[in-house]
Amino acid sequence: MLRFGDDVQASDREFIQSAASWTQRYWGQPAGSVTVYAYTTLDALLYAFTQDCACPSQLSTYLTLFRSELAFPGHFTTTAQGAMLVWVYSEGWRQSDRMTGGAYDRLRHLTHTQFHSIQRALGIGRTDPPWIAEGSAEYSMARVMAANGRMNFQAERASIASEVASMTTKLSDLEERTFQAPVRAPYALGFLAAEYLASKYGEQSILTYWRSLGAILKPRYDRGDYAAVGAWQEAFGQAFGLPVAEFYRQFEMYRAGGFVLR
Repeated sequence: MLRFGDDVQASDREFIQSAASWTQRYWGQPAGSVTVYAYTTLDALLYAFTQDCACPSQLSTYLTLFRSELAFPGHFTTTAQGAMLVWVYSEGWRQSDRMTGGAYDRLRHLTHTQFHSIQRALGIGRTDPPWIAEGSAEYSMARVMAANGRMNFQAERASIASEVASMTTKLSDLEERTFQAPVRAPYALGFLAAEYLASKYGEQSILTYWRSLGAILKPRYDRGDYAAVGAWQEAFGQAFGLPVAEFYRQFEMYRAGGFVLR
């Protein structure tokens, strides 16, 4: 479902709708339901979202959180459980016009964030750990863009592999949001890890991970346990059939071999 402010231009509505529908179509119905909100002011955007989610009392909390998230250069989207919020014509939106590629960069951003919305919908709000969250969103973005003729997937992959060549960071260093590593590490290394998982276990296994995480967390949340200790590791084992430590070992061997898929 899409919700637009009255002052969002028709061409931009079509642009946002395309990005959202591409991602949903690529991953299919099992990806769950995500509502896209697109408004030209942050206040209107958050008001529409909080009214629909029946949480108007949290408006000030969301306002503070989203203002912080949208303060990064080129950012104009954020996510909540079951929702993607798009601040149309914001500074971040305008900056994406001035970045290389213009509308191309805006499409990358929208399709990346749309997958974060799916993660939050299936994983009931959690996006752990960073390398899976950002890596699978980058992988989804590249596949979705390529499927719609907007990107050469192999060229994108080669660029990322070249970027990773100078990194000494390991996936195991990227399990917490407080990681000490290059800011691109969870995106680049995570992309290659997500592709490796998809090639070995099928792309739907990535959605299975987020769905398993949600199923593990729900009873914990119901009894007031929000710490989520060990939840993502358990979900990983259910989705991919091996412990995280074994995957890390396999991935480092794959990395040493030049990221050659067999």
